[in-house]
Amino acid sequence: MQTKVIIIAALFLGLFMKTGKGNGIEAGDTLPSSLTLEFDSLADFTLVFSPWKTVDLGGGFTYTITGISFPHSTEPMAFINFNPATTSPPEQYMKPYTGKKLGCCFASTQPYNPNNKWLISPKMRLANNPRIEFWVQTYNIAYGLERFNVAVSTTDDNPDHFERINTVVESAPANWTRMSYVIDKYANQEVYIGIQCISDNTFIFMIDDLSITSVVGIDEETKDAGFAVSPNPASGICYIRFTAGDGSDAVLTLVNSLGEKVRMQRIATSVVPVPFDLGGLQPGIYSLRMDRKGATSVRKICITN
Repeated sequence: MQTKVIIIAALFLGLFMKTGKGNGIEAGDTLPSSLTLEFDSLADFTLVFSPWKTVDLGGGFTYTITGISFPHSTEPMAFINFNPATTSPPEQYMKPYTGKKLGCCFASTQPYNPNNKWLISPKMRLANNPRIEFWVQTYNIAYGLERFNVAVSTTDDNPDHFERINTVVESAPANWTRMSYVIDKYANQEVYIGIQCISDNTFIFMIDDLSITSVVGIDEETKDAGFAVSPNPASGICYIRFTAGDGSDAVLTLVNSLGEKVRMQRIATSVVPVPFDLGGLQPGIYSLRMDRKGATSVRKICITN
């Protein structure tokens, strides 16, 4: 049974800890137009998500999982890169959405609740059609649903300077659920993106497959070209199906999280489904763009091992 333990003896210390380093891309460098946070590429149980930044504004020791030990258990922390298979013993109730690892925000113990814990992107320059997407889950709903906000700063990565984009506080459901936010207001601007966990004496906020995407060189008002990708996530190959294939040629362009074009293919929409080769690409979140007859459409695709 999933339970949480309060570390009573340490509460009076009121410890405060910031994890990570605010090492966004320096002025003069090329700012990315899209980003992903690949939890599987980070070390097990690290508190440092560089070049992303983590901030715990409330401090306080954190709840742990009864009978499970892992590095940094009970310590003050914002987010931890959690690998359930390598805890001692392996944690059986927590599963990442994809891969082997996920981001976890443990609740701080009383009286250092509610959480005010941040996961902040490096500086970006968004292009057109910017969107934020990720998957969330509440670890154990017996303690209540985990709560969070999504926010944007156009100045710096100081949490005080972020503007919330969700109209009401969001809750993470009991099962993995995709969250998606269109942020056209910030198109063609330099920004930082923040995920703020504000859970109040709950347990563990879980997040996975976080991506921020925007499309370089496409008019925000372009007409949707209409296509679907399956399977998604995919490994090695995926298939393209058209909502209105008329035999006209289309160009597929795959763009990585840095906004770089990594693959291009010209196809005829009369062939359904159309195979698209993903072999040799690194796992992660990519944007697949289709241009056809003056119309453009973009779909995100998760490439796995």
